[in-house]
Amino acid sequence: MSLDETNGGVSLSESNGGGATGDQGAPKRSKKKAKNTKLEPQVTFDENGQPIYPADMSETDKVIYQSMESTKRMVALCEESKGAAINTLVNLDDQGGMLK
Repeated sequence: MSLDETNGGVSLSESNGGGATGDQGAPKRSKKKAKNTKLEPQVTFDENGQPIYPADMSETDKVIYQSMESTKRMVALCEESKGAAINTLVNLDDQGGMLK
């Protein structure tokens, strides 16, 4: 595991050295987003931040939209937490170096 500072941010990368695990031939996963074949609904928001759905939107589509928005917020929180965790690891590594 190594720390890599690129593009103004800190990212944590794992080297695939193989070693005793024997996973040298394992395929690498890529993070490709699936293409959204359906158009995003034109949802607006009132002064309280509550969504105003189009009149022709079904209840099922409303629930799907709410679920997708919730998922987007959760992913953003996970990314934020990941950044905080990486900064914590860097700080702990620095502090460990000072103790030696």
